[in-house]
Amino acid sequence: MPQLALVLFLGSLGLSVTGTTLSAISAQARMRELLLPLLLLPLLTPLLIASTEATAALFAENPVLRWDWLAFLIAFDVIFLTAVWLFGEYLLEE
Repeated sequence: MPQLALVLFLGSLGLSVTGTTLSAISAQARMRELLLPLLLLPLLTPLLIASTEATAALFAENPVLRWDWLAFLIAFDVIFLTAVWLFGEYLLEE
């Protein structure tokens, strides 16, 4: 099922980009064990909801790819990849 692979790829990409960026930012912080979940959870909640809804629609009786959830996943990935590309060196400075 190529639609499921697309949803899994977009969800994994958003999760890995966001998690890697925020963990690199919080690595130098004093309370990094507390800071990373506090920063990551609010940012990942919309991504997890969109991924879950898109996957649930594919496992329904009449499998259909919900384009609204897919568009949200694509927009999330594009926004965070662009932000990391533009501001990555400033965010990761010591």
